Amino acid sequence: MYGGNMVEYGTATEIFEQPKMPYTMGLLESLPRLDQAGSRLIPIDGQPPNLLRMPPGCAFAPRCRYRMPICDRPVPLYDFGGGHVARCFLYEKSAEGQKPIPAENAPMIPDSAVAASETIA
Repeated sequence: MYGGNMVEYGTATEIFEQPKMPYTMGLLESLPRLDQAGSRLIPIDGQPPNLLRMPPGCAFAPRCRYRMPICDRPVPLYDFGGGHVARCFLYEKSAEGQKPIPAENAPMIPDSAVAASETIA
């Protein structure tokens, strides 16, 4: 789960041995490993999204090292067989040849759109 959405689902073996979503890859890279004592953990850069100001398309895109322009569109679910599914445009044929763009250039939803959607309880 990331930003309130399921980003990858599968068996423990599939997730740990063949992660498909960059967020899953980042989580696994940030885990301490007993077989690599003294090695530094690799953090996921950036901050989790503000759930009131979600980026368009993939919620992980602003932090993703593979970010592409297509990531601003709604992300479909890709089926890798055996119940292993993930949401990531890395597996979209139409994304081939797109150059990843820097996360700091990721478009954000304007504050005015967020203010219009907020309600006071």
